[in-house]
Amino acid sequence: MTRSEVRIHRSRPVDAATPACRAEDSLALFAGPCAMTLAPRAAAKQGLEYVVRKAKTAFGSQSRRWPLGSLRHSADSRRPRSAIVSFRDCRQCRSMRRRGADRSQDTEECRTNVRRRLFQGRTSMLRSIYCLATTAAVALFAASTVSHADAVADFYKGKELTINVGYGAGGGYDTTTRIFARHFGKHVPGNPTVVVQNMPGAGSMKVANFTFAVAPKDGTTLGVFASSTALEPLFGNKQAAYDPRKFEWIGSLHRDIASCALWKGAGQGIKTLPDLLKATKTVTFGSTSPTAITSQHPLFLKNMLGANVRVIYGYKGTKDVSLAMQRGEVDGSCGMFESSVRSAYDQHIRAGEFKIVVQFGRDRTVAYFGDATPMYTLLKTDEQKKVADVIFRQTELARPLAAPPGTPKDRVAALRKAMLDTLKDPALLADAGKLKVDFDPVTGEETTQMFVDFYNTSPALVQQAAKMTQPEKK
Repeated sequence: MTRSEVRIHRSRPVDAATPACRAEDSLALFAGPCAMTLAPRAAAKQGLEYVVRKAKTAFGSQSRRWPLGSLRHSADSRRPRSAIVSFRDCRQCRSMRRRGADRSQDTEECRTNVRRRLFQGRTSMLRSIYCLATTAAVALFAASTVSHADAVADFYKGKELTINVGYGAGGGYDTTTRIFARHFGKHVPGNPTVVVQNMPGAGSMKVANFTFAVAPKDGTTLGVFASSTALEPLFGNKQAAYDPRKFEWIGSLHRDIASCALWKGAGQGIKTLPDLLKATKTVTFGSTSPTAITSQHPLFLKNMLGANVRVIYGYKGTKDVSLAMQRGEVDGSCGMFESSVRSAYDQHIRAGEFKIVVQFGRDRTVAYFGDATPMYTLLKTDEQKKVADVIFRQTELARPLAAPPGTPKDRVAALRKAMLDTLKDPALLADAGKLKVDFDPVTGEETTQMFVDFYNTSPALVQQAAKMTQPEKK
């Protein structure tokens, strides 16, 4: 059955050889000789009368073809009679005439045949009425669903769908989004052309602000930006002119654990977090802006655990920071997710040049990070762990994808389904495997609920988390 068809069951002839329509049959959509095809939009618009009219047109008004339209009650209501069924209509009569049978035998057998039909008519008519009503309801529901799908497909057909990435080209966000975008369009109804644009700025806040207030609210523009940036309004950042609870979250392309890494041990042989905490020489980390986790995570190590670190700002993304490390401008980078490390740094990891020293998962660790210290094991009190949750649990939404507030709900639902279907596409998984990129998606509903839950955090904990992640004021 194609997406543009709605098929409904019809009742069969009322005679002994062919049973009447059963109620349980009417609860499904049928194909084949016992089906009729309705135009879904017309069915949805004109309702039950349209279904009945089309059914009569398709199957005729003879009682043996459409019992509901031909069986009528007699005046005394003791049994139904038919204004249409006649001797002439009886198939057996016509057959006998062709054989030249006796007229009296013809008449008697025809009368017997009609009596049998009328005897069965009372119960079969009631079943036929129930069958038609139920079937019509099923048809209208399916027609409505198909109509919505067609409306989304009609909107996206021939259009361009833009995904803005809040970081520069070549980094983890950019690489992951481009792999996804390559296959996304074929799973969106109407198969729009998907284009990725880089819009770096303020730790991806530029994209967040643009998506919230400027981008068209019609489902043609989406944004990928850091979950930490999405929560900046919670921490009182006035430049974050949005409310993350009002975005239409399509989902997150990946669920991951963040980490911090150092290039060649920062020249001090640092391999673990305890080594970093003992370092006498200041260890520098590169970052895009104070709102990015590339800044917040090393500052947490400094303010909560006393690490001797300093953050240098102004880079466009993790790729720029990586180049800066290799040039000796900075010692390390945070905000390192397993997916991006595997794709961009695997050769350096194997060569021993790039070492993950700490990972921030509370309930699990990443085997690929080797002996990197689980940060939560160094937190001594429950209060410290609760503060850490505010900072690090949201980074599990490693690649959140948002549509502007006010995007039509049917398009949001279609995009959410398309995202999940895309991330199961064998072609995408093959492309991702070549670049050693993993996908572990989070649904749009779960992503939305996570941001709502973050906003339910007590103000005292939010205040402490902000204090632990903000740079010193000069």
